[in-house]
Amino acid sequence: METIFIGCIMTIMKGNAISRRMISTVEAIVIKRHEYGRLSSRHSITKTKLHRLVDDAGRIVEKTEEVAGVAVEYFEQLFTSTRPTDFGDIMQGVEGRVTREMNEGLRAQYTGEEVVQALNQMNPLKAPRPDGMNGLFFQTYWHIVGPSVVRQVLRILNGAPMPGNMNLTHTVLIPKMKAPDKMVDFRPISLCNVLYKIVSKVLANRLKLFLGDIVSENQNVFTHGRIITDNILLAFEMFHYMKNSMDDSIYFVKANEAEARRVKVILREYEVASGKLVNFDKTTVSFSKGTREDRRRRVAAVLGVRVVNVQDRYLGLPTVVGRSKQVVTKIIRDKLSKKLQGWRGLLLSKAGREVLIKAIAQSIPTYTMSVFKLPANFCDELRAVVSKFWWGSEGGRRKMAWLAWDKLCMPKDKGGLGFRDFNKFNRALLGKQGWRLMTDENSFLTLVLKAKYFPTTEFMEAELGTNPSYTWRSIWEARDVINLAARKRIGNGMGTQVWLDPWIQESKLKFVFSPLGTADVNMRVAELLLPGGRAWNQEMVTGLFLPFEVERIMNIRLSERDQPDECCWDLTKDGNYSVKSAYWAQDGEREEWVEQSDFAREKWLWNKIWKVPVLPRIKVFFWQLCNKAIATKHNLARRLSGIAGGCPICSYDVETCLHVVRGCDWVGGVWDGLGLDTMREVGFIKVREWGEAMMREANMKDCVALMTG
Repeated sequence: METIFIGCIMTIMKGNAISRRMISTVEAIVIKRHEYGRLSSRHSITKTKLHRLVDDAGRIVEKTEEVAGVAVEYFEQLFTSTRPTDFGDIMQGVEGRVTREMNEGLRAQYTGEEVVQALNQMNPLKAPRPDGMNGLFFQTYWHIVGPSVVRQVLRILNGAPMPGNMNLTHTVLIPKMKAPDKMVDFRPISLCNVLYKIVSKVLANRLKLFLGDIVSENQNVFTHGRIITDNILLAFEMFHYMKNSMDDSIYFVKANEAEARRVKVILREYEVASGKLVNFDKTTVSFSKGTREDRRRRVAAVLGVRVVNVQDRYLGLPTVVGRSKQVVTKIIRDKLSKKLQGWRGLLLSKAGREVLIKAIAQSIPTYTMSVFKLPANFCDELRAVVSKFWWGSEGGRRKMAWLAWDKLCMPKDKGGLGFRDFNKFNRALLGKQGWRLMTDENSFLTLVLKAKYFPTTEFMEAELGTNPSYTWRSIWEARDVINLAARKRIGNGMGTQVWLDPWIQESKLKFVFSPLGTADVNMRVAELLLPGGRAWNQEMVTGLFLPFEVERIMNIRLSERDQPDECCWDLTKDGNYSVKSAYWAQDGEREEWVEQSDFAREKWLWNKIWKVPVLPRIKVFFWQLCNKAIATKHNLARRLSGIAGGCPICSYDVETCLHVVRGCDWVGGVWDGLGLDTMREVGFIKVREWGEAMMREANMKDCVALMTG
């Protein structure tokens, strides 16, 4: 499928009113390209005019200068400050957070190391700016341009005025819909010069050190350690409450005119102090079930906004989910179907399909999976759709799937392709949310959910509760994923129960295996320590536990400081939960089997296949060959009736995968012509054994010849 990217290119001066003379025309760039980014030689880049726009008065303008004028006026209103001065009322409720030490750190002398760090953090291949350069140029030729760049950037950071041309910016307009006709229908993307971005990134890096202490706890975006899904989870809890409550309330305020007027005043004070305007055209209000219709109308009239039954979306996700999960699954199904429908028209190799599946198809549900547990049958549906795309179809009929999906989902070094199992990935993502509830006790999300669902206990001991929200149920059900590798790291031992918590190192169980006997079931690990808490009470440990556990407990290193116990994740070096490790941890039993089988001993072969410098589609074919996943007559005869398994070329033997690459006389002539007659050696029963032996004997050049034939 070809997609169309439309962007209006214009030059603006950041921080200043836009001059109409700076725009001579507004043009649209129409780029027809493959969805995965690389321009095809059959596609071209053409320019076309943005012929019409609708201005704020609803008037349609079509002349070039009028279209440009509408765009300029829009950006003048968007970027020009109202220069607010009255901050008194709005600042009354804001407490000071920047300490003297923070201020000294922010005002410290800037250094060349900070400039280099900022440059190295930039994506090297982002779109060129007005200077025509991208980050890669400066990173590659830093030994030449570096000193000059450092001097210029430090001059600006230390108070020198910024040259006007450094602040020139390309604003690219990305359409939000198929037929945009208003400026609000475009999403502006600013492309700044590299030097300007270095200056801003140095400032951002300096501020980032203190941002967590400065920004309020209920702000969950653009701050390290906080994620936007917290907002979604909080909003979902609020809407879940509104859906089921009979109280007279709306979001944060009671449903009466006095409260509505107060909201209006607060919004007005915000506009005056910040210089930003609230877009009431996009603002809606919803009420809980018990609010009378006449009161709804009066409150909405005061606020000047539309009434909706429920806020259907928040940050791209539904706010209310009932027994049927169609409102959740439909979003994913529609996006994935749209992508796959376009890709089916392309002549893609298996390698190309692999890239699209991993980069796009598998990433589409990720955002939703981070907060919602998708139904198992829907995950199976996604698997079937992606599997059908991978194996291909012809005439609307699915081609033969030669390997099970579980095999394709195994890592590449174990003979798979590294595709995701949607259900396990969903559980791993939700496990991360649960982990944050365990380890970030002071986050706004944790405080809200704890107050509602587990006020007197910990997350791992929490009950599901009555009438739980869909998001809480989703996170709660992911606790078994956390249990796979979560363990208490002993500090002072006060926060860990000996018999009930996982705290034993070097043990898959992590829980104490020794019998309880006459010991107190609520005993704390602190009671196993000598006075001062710096060493184990060996006599007590020996008396309570079995010999093998005594050794493990005595090997646990204790902290030199009096610090609380904390949760750690045994599958990562830093002890922090990772989605990747949690995903593979769910295959623990299979992984143990794999390590004991011939499959594990062939790890060398799989790594070798993926490292040979040949075209990706050839690697994938050789992978299919070693997995006996190609349409030989022998394989077809095993699955379909009425098909003979003999080789149609030599008519001498059964056409197995090994016969195709070694046994057939015609193939033998190919190897002889390449000077690789050793490839015809006998003694192998499996094609995988033949491939491994040939790879081990050949150098890299011969490996290339082996795989390309």
